Formats: sequence, structure tokens, C-alpha cells
Amino acid sequence: MALLRRQVSGAVYEKTRQTKCVDTRMVRMTRFRPMKEWTLSQRCRPLLLLLLGCTFLPGTGCRSIGPGTVSRDRLDYSQSIANSWKHQTLLNLVRLRYSDTPIFLEVGQIVSGYTLETSVDVSGEIARVGAGDTFLGLGASGKYTDRPTITYTPLTGDEFVSDLMRPIPINNVFGLLLAGSDADFVLELGVSRLNGLKNASVKHDQSHPADPKFLEAIKLLRQIQEADALELNPSTNGAPNAVMELVFLEKDVPEETRSQIRELKRLLNLEASRNEYTVVPGLRRGAEGTLTVSSRSVLQIMVALSGMVDVPQEDVDAGRTFASFDVAPGAERLLRIHSTNAAPTDAYAAVRYRHRWFWVDDRDWLSKRTLSTIQLLFSLANPSRQQHLPLITIPTQ
Repeated sequence: MALLRRQVSGAVYEKTRQTKCVDTRMVRMTRFRPMKEWTLSQRCRPLLLLLLGCTFLPGTGCRSIGPGTVSRDRLDYSQSIANSWKHQTLLNLVRLRYSDTPIFLEVGQIVSGYTLETSVDVSGEIARVGAGDTFLGLGASGKYTDRPTITYTPLTGDEFVSDLMRPIPINNVFGLLLAGSDADFVLELGVSRLNGLKNASVKHDQSHPADPKFLEAIKLLRQIQEADALELNPSTNGAPNAVMELVFLEKDVPEETRSQIRELKRLLNLEASRNEYTVVPGLRRGAEGTLTVSSRSVLQIMVALSGMVDVPQEDVDAGRTFASFDVAPGAERLLRIHSTNAAPTDAYAAVRYRHRWFWVDDRDWLSKRTLSTIQLLFSLANPSRQQHLPLITIPTQ
């Protein structure tokens, strides 16, 4: 038997010639059978389209993941740094109350690397009917990696200790008044003496209340400030150590405000005939036409506020710390730090120290303002010091 194949008019025919001998007669049988044509357009087109789609579709939508992380990372890292600075300040206040050394860590560098990897696998086999299996295999995989690296720098050394103990520049303290802060709040927090009148102080385990005249003077100063009858201008008279000029505006103000200005001059022993005074650093009353101011250092502020931490009585009885002080009559408690065994549920800032929680209530606006102002004054303690800003590097792949 012989098998011949040929293509006729686009169709495939099979011709079979079979030779057989029967009684010496030759019988020839010829048979043509059409076969189904396997064309690419009919059987392979769906698979080809699927393969091309899986191969090129991810490429057409591929774009860098870097830009999309900017708005998210910028806010997230900013919020985290702000919260950690707030908690660190609170912890150091508590540490000072227990006579522990305050420790500050600065965020030096943040490196956050993102990697996104994707892959798609397509495999398959096509066979004729009855000649084998036809199958299609699909596979996909992805990998996302976020590896942040944060560098902390301990703030130590002579320069940092000097910054803690050095009085905050007076122009920075009064600059908070220009920024809209209340005069009585800023001066009670950042000033130790005002033209010889003493503010409250804490030394070791003893508290010295403020001079009643000091408390009354800063309250009058706030009332005059709210009446827009107070100006702070750069010094132009060339006096030694002059910081700025303090000016009372008695023109076009109510009689009540003029009366407050007269009373403030009396309390501070200022010349009643003048309305302009040169602010200079000093502990006692200065020369005529001057207002002496002695600012606190950051360490003085923190030591004074550490006396406002509510400590457990068992720690006082055991000698681990001293008892809390009562606020002097006429003074306002600038900060209240609670102490509990259980974690607080509504805290503005909370830290765990000596197996207890110390925290500031989120509903205590005055304490929140005080804690935030300490952080600001810490930054203003020494403006001449070279600033090392956090460096944030976010490579993306």
C-alpha cells in the first residue's frame, strides 16, 4: 500500500492506492478524503491575543511609584517627627522631676526605599484533535518592599549643654508677643525677672513663688496688648545692649487702657512721663528710660515645669522625688502632667516611665500650648548654632 499526499485548490486530499490480486485480476481502488485545515486565524488567534495582552498591557500602564509617595511620605514623616519630639519633651520633664538627666535625640536622616516588582508568565500547547492535549497556563507574581532607615544623633557635648543653660535671647522671647502670643503666658514661661520683679523659680526640691507685683504686671501687659496699645520696635537709639523699644500708645485709646498703662508703670518703677523704653538685659532696675529683662534658659524652664508633674505619693514617701508644689495665688498653672498606672485613652502626649504612664490630657488646652511653646523656645535657644536639618532620601524602584 502506498500513501500519496497532494494539495489541490487549497484543499488537502489523500489518495490511497491499494493493489490486490484476486483470481489473476487486478483491482484498483482510489479514494479521496478531505482533511480539516489548521489555520492560525481560526485556532490560534484567541490565544495569541491573550498572550499579547498579558505581555504588553502591564507595560503600557507602567509608571514610576515615586511621585505617588511624596504627598503621603511627607505628611507621615512630618507627623511622626512632630509626635516624637513632643513625647521626648514630655519624657525629659518627667526625668528631671526624678533627678534624671534629660536626653535629646535628633532625627538626622531618613532613607526610605521602595521596590515594586511584577511578572506575568503565559505558557501553552496546541495539538490536533486526537494527537495530544491542548492546554494554556497563566501565572502572575508581585513583590513590594518598604525599607526605611532612620538615623538618630544624640545631642551632647559642650555646645548643646551651653545651649540648654544659656538664657534665651530676649528678642526671641518678645518675638513671640509680636507673633500673637499672650504677654502674660510668654513672660511667665520665659522670663525670670522683669525690671527687678522676680518670677517663680524651682531650685532642687524647693519652690519660690513669684512676686505678686510680677504677676499683676504681666496681666496688665496682656490687657494693654489686647487693646492694641503696645508696640515693640527695633532699637534705634544706639544704647549699649539695647534689644528693642517698648512703646505705650496712649493716644486714641479708652481711659481704662490709659489707667492700666499708668498702673503698669508704677508696678515696674518706670518713669510716668515717658511712653518709650529701651529693653535691655539685666536682673535689677536699670537706668532711666530702660526696662531690664532677664530671660530664662531652656533648662530653667524645664526644671520649673517639672515641678508641675503629678507624681504618686509612694514615690514621694520613698524619697524618689519631691512633692508637687501648689500654684501661688494669682498665678496660673501652665502645665499639668498626670500620672496613672493604666494607659490614658485621650492623651495629647503620653510616655511610660518607671512602670507608670505620664501624660497630658488632650482637652487641656493650656498644657498643650505650654508643651508646644517649650519646643519652640528650644529651637530659639541659640539661633547662631548651625542647624542640622533632617535629610530625607526616598529612592524608589
